[in-house]
Amino acid sequence: MLLLLLLVIYTFRNMAVFSSYGFINTISYSANRSWVWINENIKELHSRKETESPAEDASLQEIISEPSIIIPPLYSASMTKEGASSYSLSDFNQSLASLDDYQFWSSGYSANNFIIQADVACSSSTRSANWDQSGCGFVFGLQDNNNYHAAYLALDGYVRMHRLEDGERYDLQGGYYDRLDTPEGRATYAVEKLNSELIAYVNNQQVVRIEDPKIKSGDIGYAVFSSTNQPEGIRCYMKSVTLWTIP
Repeated sequence: MLLLLLLVIYTFRNMAVFSSYGFINTISYSANRSWVWINENIKELHSRKETESPAEDASLQEIISEPSIIIPPLYSASMTKEGASSYSLSDFNQSLASLDDYQFWSSGYSANNFIIQADVACSSSTRSANWDQSGCGFVFGLQDNNNYHAAYLALDGYVRMHRLEDGERYDLQGGYYDRLDTPEGRATYAVEKLNSELIAYVNNQQVVRIEDPKIKSGDIGYAVFSSTNQPEGIRCYMKSVTLWTIP
């Protein structure tokens, strides 16, 4: 159909030479020009498709490639890490009324090297609580109820850490940030573990950095440290909880 249409067009365009070359020659010439035009456009179409195909493939590859995990520059592991993972954890909201005691809850995650960060609000149901034992934190390297590490931020402004080994508690070096508001204090709190190194941050400031060769890989959990038996005791609320696991 296309060939017939082009034949008619070229025939009319060449009518000026019809009288010179005759009707048959004019039709033959027009048919030949029509066929050449069709072939040239088919070749151009194939050429254009081959040129554009690699760009489309590259674009597709770019879409399906997973982006690298970027760890915030504040932390020691602040670089793009191949194989690193990032998780947004659920908010945590628990209270404990038990004098100079603490309790922990599993996050459902386990890691060797990691950073866990949260916006923390800690409140006491009484103004007569022991602020050094009133706080929110994390347990990690959790093997069982008798073997793990703990690090918490207390309302007196200190980060305190300890290791529980075969049921026996060993207090580790802590660090002072600044006294938080009482009976309710708020801060951004983070704990980072890199091999045998343990680091704690409060409001984007490094407060503790220690080495403990006995730190192990294990489960990670939330912890509430209580200093009162009053109803409601100490309440810990964590939101915007982010966990980075590092190879």
